[in-house]
Amino acid sequence: TEIETETTTDDNKGRNKVNKDIGTFVQSVVVRVDGVTFDECSCDDWSGGAVAVVVTYAAHDIDVSTTKLYTSVMINDCSFTNNAATYYGGSLFIHKVHFINISNCIFSQNKAGYYGGSLHAEQSIACIIVNCIITSNFIDGSQEASCGGGIYIEKCGATSIITNCSIKSNHAEVGGGILITASGKFNFIAISNCIFSHNKAEKYGGSLYVKQSITCIITNCILISNTIERSRKRYRTGGGGIYIKKCGAINIITNCSVKSNDAGVGGGIMITASWKVSYIKISNCIFSHNKAVIHGGS
Repeated sequence: TEIETETTTDDNKGRNKVNKDIGTFVQSVVVRVDGVTFDECSCDDWSGGAVAVVVTYAAHDIDVSTTKLYTSVMINDCSFTNNAATYYGGSLFIHKVHFINISNCIFSQNKAGYYGGSLHAEQSIACIIVNCIITSNFIDGSQEASCGGGIYIEKCGATSIITNCSIKSNHAEVGGGILITASGKFNFIAISNCIFSHNKAEKYGGSLYVKQSITCIITNCILISNTIERSRKRYRTGGGGIYIKKCGAINIITNCSVKSNDAGVGGGIMITASWKVSYIKISNCIFSHNKAVIHGGS
């Protein structure tokens, strides 16, 4: 599925004025997929092995956060298995959509060449993933900059929420299970009631890698047996369970069980700060049987 939209400008009376050289103004676009199975689909030359939802603009420098076109994608009760893409999103690629809601879906044994073994969503305002199973997805291993073995959410502008999900046995160089990068001044990342198990990364974030968030809250999660793969330079790797890089103002991890995770630094969790004032709180958590090579076994 590819969606192309056009842009307009406002006249001085506040009315939508269509640029005659562009075409028809589209005020809102909704893509909904319910109860569909995607199996052994592939995209040989780009992204989205099964489905690609791409919003493009006549003026390519338009910021998705300020345009007057509102777009949303809702995917419910679908199964994505054994799909492949050469570049991004082994099964699903979503580009410049304001609101993304994915619920009650299964992503299994999908692969991509670079980012998002099963799902790659980029430059959205809000991305919500609920009640999903993400298992045995991977980056095919031929690329050095592979990210997000299960899911890669890139440059999310405001809100990323993942809840009630199982993320298991996914593999990438960075962010074996999930990788989220944030953008904007007020972004919020919340992950709750999820199980991360047996995910692997080559460098950072065996199960979860979060970068440049302003607020990151992880609650009621289980992280078990996630690892950074062993190598001669393994002491340079970090965050067997979770790696939060360049964290912002507020970082809270609460009511979590972090067990049997393994990395070079921070066997269970590794956090690095970038703000002059960063608040980091870990409470009511259990850490057991985590291992590191040089710093921070848990």
